[in-house]
Amino acid sequence: MGASNGAAALEVTGLEAFYGKSQVVFGVGFSVNHGEIVTLLGRNGAGKTSTLGAITGVVTSKATGLRVDGHDVRHLPSFKRSRSGIAMVPSGSRAFPNLTVHENLSMVRGQGSREGWGIDDAYDFFPKLGELKDSQGGQLSGGERQMLAIARAMVARPTVLMLDEPSEGLAPLIVAHIGKLLRQLANDGLAVLLTEQNHRLALAIADRACFIEKGEIAWSGSAKDARSDEVIHRYLAV
Repeated sequence: MGASNGAAALEVTGLEAFYGKSQVVFGVGFSVNHGEIVTLLGRNGAGKTSTLGAITGVVTSKATGLRVDGHDVRHLPSFKRSRSGIAMVPSGSRAFPNLTVHENLSMVRGQGSREGWGIDDAYDFFPKLGELKDSQGGQLSGGERQMLAIARAMVARPTVLMLDEPSEGLAPLIVAHIGKLLRQLANDGLAVLLTEQNHRLALAIADRACFIEKGEIAWSGSAKDARSDEVIHRYLAV
């Protein structure tokens, strides 16, 4: 999944996001390399989800730079950004409830132009989904729906996998499992960008962290440095 031109998988500069006339993200910038996990952390309402929405194109935005593998995607609509290599797993473990697991995966098969996962690869990586391939999405547990959401994004063959609160509402054992899966995907060369309220999970698997405060990057650095009590208290304490 690595880039052929040596560019970062995702490069964001001067990103701004708006809901109507209200600006909620101000000049955000960061990059995510192939094989790397970067986490966006911050208090509720800080602008984390809006940042992801701006990158995917579902939130009104502008930027001085938004590149996937070196290609400018700023002016592309959301569906073309997806085809360029951005895959999004929204919060809430969403699945089409009346479609089977296999039908959920088939909807996005071959969407991307890069080499990568097929449906059989998804079943190899998530054996539970193979066992449930004929079950409807609405019959799955929260953890199973989250696995399906990640698998569906991967079958689209992304360059960058973005996840919004992937641990939300899940049992601790499932959360730990999802963390291991994301780390394995990154080790295989995928670029991963996630937001999380569970900062312990995020910082345990991430390589770098950015703390967002009032729609701006207030701190960025290694995940190791981000685990310090001083940083956590300053940017996450209520």
